[in-house]
Amino acid sequence: MALLHWSRSGVPVEDRAVVALLQRASAAIEPDPMYRRRLRGRVLNAHVARREGLVRARPQRHMGALGRSVLVASLTLAVSVSAVGAVSQDALPGDALYPVKRQLEAIRLQIATGAARDDLLAQALAERLSEFERLAAAGEWQLVDAAGEEVAVAEAAVLGDGAPATPYQRDRAQRHVARLEALLKTAPPARQHRVEEALQVARERASVTGRPADPPSAHPTPPLSANRPSQAGAPPTQASEPPGRPDQPGGDHPAQP
Repeated sequence: MALLHWSRSGVPVEDRAVVALLQRASAAIEPDPMYRRRLRGRVLNAHVARREGLVRARPQRHMGALGRSVLVASLTLAVSVSAVGAVSQDALPGDALYPVKRQLEAIRLQIATGAARDDLLAQALAERLSEFERLAAAGEWQLVDAAGEEVAVAEAAVLGDGAPATPYQRDRAQRHVARLEALLKTAPPARQHRVEEALQVARERASVTGRPADPPSAHPTPPLSANRPSQAGAPPTQASEPPGRPDQPGGDHPAQP
């Protein structure tokens, strides 16, 4: 607008085409005088009608306590999942954000069903083994006990679910076996039992091929032929004899001559 006013002031310029272009553009965007008068009349009429009470003003809507609570809860959940949740994914036992990480995992498990729940439980166990390995590799042996307890809890959840490990999960567990075997060689004697426990969990996970079969019953049902006589040449029972007909030998009534 400053350039437009400057072009209209009569100051000589080098490029007259630019001035002409600006003048045409300003004339195109300026509202029509009739539109200005109509718009001004509408605004004044509406103001006078509200002032004189001829038109009821619309009440302003205010958010209630329940709406504010829902809004705050939604924003809090969104921030925790997006920002804090993303940061807590690398948290280890002993970190301030580790409880947040475990809480988010629990929420996902609560809303998951079927195969999705099986995958989340297997993923949680693999994550607990990774946390154990990271602490052991960093020499944080004072936190290895807590990490080992987390591994045991995750293993119990997987065993309670009963789903067999997939080939990808077995391969991942095999990689945990290799890393834990290397850590066992450098672990202090006071913590070797913890590494061995985690190593046993990884080995069992890597060797699982399917759901175990049901154990055989202690008292199996005998075959149907067990109740029949097994001696050779034993006479047939009454139930095993053919019914016969009256005109055949062995029937209920012998044939009349």
